[in-house]
Amino acid sequence: MTPTPDATSADSTTAATAAPPTLLTLLRRRLFSYAVSGPVTLVMIACAWIIHLVGINAVFGPESYLEKVAISGLSTQTVQGLVPATLGLLLLGIPAERALGTWRYLLAAILSQTLAVGTAVTLGELWTTHSGWAHGIATGTILTPAVWLLAVSMLAATRYTVVWRRRVQFFSVVIAVVLLLYSGTLQDVAIAIAVAGCGILTARHWDWQATVREKRRISAITVFAVAIGPFLAAMNPHSNAVFSSLGLFVTSPAWSLDSAEEVCAHARHSAACMSAASSVNNAGIAPFLGNVAIALVFGVLCYGLARGRRRALYGTIVLLIATAGVIIAASSRLGIAWVPFVVQALALIAQKKWFTSAGSRQAMVRSMAIMGGLAVALAALWLAILPTMTGLRELPWRFLPPVLSRFSPAPLIPESGIESLGFEWTPVIFWTAAAIILWRLFTSPAPSTVPPAVRRILDEGTGDHISWMGTWPHNSYWLAAAERGYVAYRVHGSIAVTVGAPVVLDAAELSSVADEFETYARSQGWRVAWYSVNDEFAATRAAHYSSLHVAEESVVEVGIEFKGKKFQDVRTARNRAVKENIRYEWTTWSQANPVIRSQIHALSEQWVSEKALPEMGFTLGSVSELIDDEVKLLIAVDDTMHVHGVTSWLPVRHNGEIVGITLDFMRRDREGFRPVVEFLIAEAITTAPDIYGPQLTWVSLSGAPLSGGDTSSLLGMMLNELGRVLEPLYGFRSLAAFKRKFKPVEHSWLLCYDDPAALPAIGLAVSRCYLPHVKLRDARAAAAVWSAARSERKERATAAHAGSREHS
Repeated sequence: MTPTPDATSADSTTAATAAPPTLLTLLRRRLFSYAVSGPVTLVMIACAWIIHLVGINAVFGPESYLEKVAISGLSTQTVQGLVPATLGLLLLGIPAERALGTWRYLLAAILSQTLAVGTAVTLGELWTTHSGWAHGIATGTILTPAVWLLAVSMLAATRYTVVWRRRVQFFSVVIAVVLLLYSGTLQDVAIAIAVAGCGILTARHWDWQATVREKRRISAITVFAVAIGPFLAAMNPHSNAVFSSLGLFVTSPAWSLDSAEEVCAHARHSAACMSAASSVNNAGIAPFLGNVAIALVFGVLCYGLARGRRRALYGTIVLLIATAGVIIAASSRLGIAWVPFVVQALALIAQKKWFTSAGSRQAMVRSMAIMGGLAVALAALWLAILPTMTGLRELPWRFLPPVLSRFSPAPLIPESGIESLGFEWTPVIFWTAAAIILWRLFTSPAPSTVPPAVRRILDEGTGDHISWMGTWPHNSYWLAAAERGYVAYRVHGSIAVTVGAPVVLDAAELSSVADEFETYARSQGWRVAWYSVNDEFAATRAAHYSSLHVAEESVVEVGIEFKGKKFQDVRTARNRAVKENIRYEWTTWSQANPVIRSQIHALSEQWVSEKALPEMGFTLGSVSELIDDEVKLLIAVDDTMHVHGVTSWLPVRHNGEIVGITLDFMRRDREGFRPVVEFLIAEAITTAPDIYGPQLTWVSLSGAPLSGGDTSSLLGMMLNELGRVLEPLYGFRSLAAFKRKFKPVEHSWLLCYDDPAALPAIGLAVSRCYLPHVKLRDARAAAAVWSAARSERKERATAAHAGSREHS
C-alpha cells in the first residue's frame, strides 16, 4: 500500500532529524570493518615482521632464500624498508583484497611476484656485461613485497571508483619510474616490470579525464617525486642508475677534518682542497638537515600547487630551473641528471592555466618581509662570528643549500666551534623558516576575486536567478556610477557575454545601469550579448536588441504537496529513502567533515570521467564553486555516512532578502541510492523555507543550457545544433526532461543581441565561455562518443521503423 503524502512527509522528517552517529564512532566502525576485510594482507604483515625479526634463513633455510622467487616478496632487508612496506600493505593491500576477493588477490600476488622477479633476474643475467648498471642489477637481491603489492593494486584498481583508480594507477607508475631512474636496484627493476605489465593488462581502464582540481594534485605529486629523487639515490650510493649521481646532492665522500686541513694547507685553491672542504662541510647532521630543508621547501611548494596557487607555480619553476643549473655546472660528475628538473619545469609552464589563484598580496608582502628580516638577522650573526673579509666573502654561501658549498671558489673550513655552529646551522635555520613561512602563506585563504563593492551590491540589492554565478572565477566586473549596480561578463573575441542581467541596489535603476554598460562596452570595441536574461529585462532592451530563446528555467513554488499520480516518481523516491535509511542533511562546504568532502570530490571526479569533454564552466558550477558559505549543500547520506548524492543551491536576493534558491551542482553515486536526485530536490522544495526563512517562496531547478530553443534565426539554429551535438556528452536535454517530474512553471531564458551580423561571433563566444580549454584530444574523444550515440539513435530509429511496418 502506498503511504499517504502526510505519512511520507512525517517519515521523511524522521529520517532527516534522526541523530546520526558521531564521527568518532563512525571512524571506529570503519577502521574495524576495514581491517577485518583483508585477512590475507594482515597475515602478510605479520609474516613480514616475524621473518625480519627471526631471519629469513631461520625460517626457510639458506638455500630457499635465493632459490624460491615467491619468498622474496614476504619481507624486507631493513626496518627502514619494513615500515613503509607495512603502511603500503595497509593502504593498498587491504583495498585490493576487498576488490578482488581473497583467492584472486592471493593468486594475483603469487603470479605477479613470480613473473616480475623471474623476468628481472633473467634480464640482469643477460645484460650483466653491457654496463655497470646492468652488472649491479645482476648481482643484486630482491626482498620486498612492493613488487606484488603494486601489481595487485593496479589490477584491483579497475574495480575502484574513477578517482581512486586514477590515483592508484598514477601512484604506482610514479613510484616505479622514480625508483628505476634514481635507485635502479634489481628489486626496482622488478617493480618496474610488474607495474608495466599490469599497466598493459589494464590499459582499457586508464582514464585521464579529470577535474582541474585533480590535475593540480597529480602535477604536485610529480614535482615532489622529482624533488625527492636525490634522497632515493643517496640511499643506494653504489647504484649506477640513470640519475643515481644526484645522490651527491645529499651525501659526499667522507673526509676527516684533519685530512682536509692538511690538503688545503698546501694548495687552498686546488681541486683536491675544494673537494675535501666540500666533503667536510657536507658531513654531519646539520648539512643533512639543510639539504632536507630544501626538499621540505619543495614539498610546501607542491602543496601550493595542489591548491592552485600561481605564486607556488612560479616558485617551483624557479627552484627547478635553479637546481638544473647547479647540476649542469657540475656536469662532469652529475651527467644528464638535470633532465627531470628541466622537463618538469617545462611541464609546469605548459600547465599554468590550471593555477589561477593569486593568493593574498598582503600576505605575500608580509611573508617576504619576515624572510628578509630573518636573512638580515642571520647575516649580522654570521658577521659577528667571523668579522673578516673571509666572513663577508663567505656570507652569500651561508644562505645557499649546503650541497652548493662545493662550488665556492674558496671553500671555508671552520676553525672553531662557534664558527662551525654558524657555518652549519645558518642554512638550516633559513630554509626551515622559509618552508614554514611558505606553508603559512599557502594555507591562508585565497582572497576573493570578487571586488568588495560587487559583493556588497549582490548582498544588499536585487539580481536575477543566476546572479550568484557572476561571483565565480574568470568573470570580469563593471561597476555603474556611484556603485548603483554592476554587470558580470566575459569577453571572447569582440563579444562581451554577460552572466545574466545587471545586479542593482534599486530595481528602478535596472535599465539605466544596462544602458551605461552598453556605452562602456562600445568604448572598448565590444558588442554586448545579454545571456540567459528573463523576459522582464529583455523588454527593457527591446528598442535596440533582438531576443532569442536559449533555455527554459524550471521554477517550483515551495510548500507544494506531492499528491496525485503526476508525482508518483517523487513520492516513490521519498518512501524508498525512508525504507533504506537514507536521510538528507543541509550543510555547507566548511561545515561538512573531511569524510563528506572527500566523497563529494570523488562523485565529481566520477561524473567528469564519464564525459568525453572536460568540465564546463560559466553557468555550470563544479566543486570549486561549493566552497562559499553562502552556497548551501543538500546531501543524501546513510547510517555509515556514505554520500549517495549531493546538490548545491545558490541564493537569489530581492532588496537584500533571499527570496529563492537556484539549483546548480548535482552529483550522485552510480552504485548507491538510485532516485537520490529526485529525493534531494523534493526535500529542498519542502524544507528550504525552514533553512532560509519564510520570505523564501520558490525554488529554481535552473535552466539547462543549450537544451533546445528558438530555431527561427541563424544563432538559434547554431545554439540548437550545438545542444544537439553536446547531448550525448552532457545530457542537457535529458536533464530538462527530468526536471518536468516536479511539474514546474517554465520561464524563458533569453539572449539579447543588437546585430544579426554578429550572430556567428556570439555563438562562438558563448561556446568558448562554456569550454575555453578544449584540446584536440578532447575533441577526438567527444567525436567518438557523439558518433557512437548517433549510430545508436539510427539503430533505434531503424528498429522502430521496422516495427511499425511489421505492425501495419
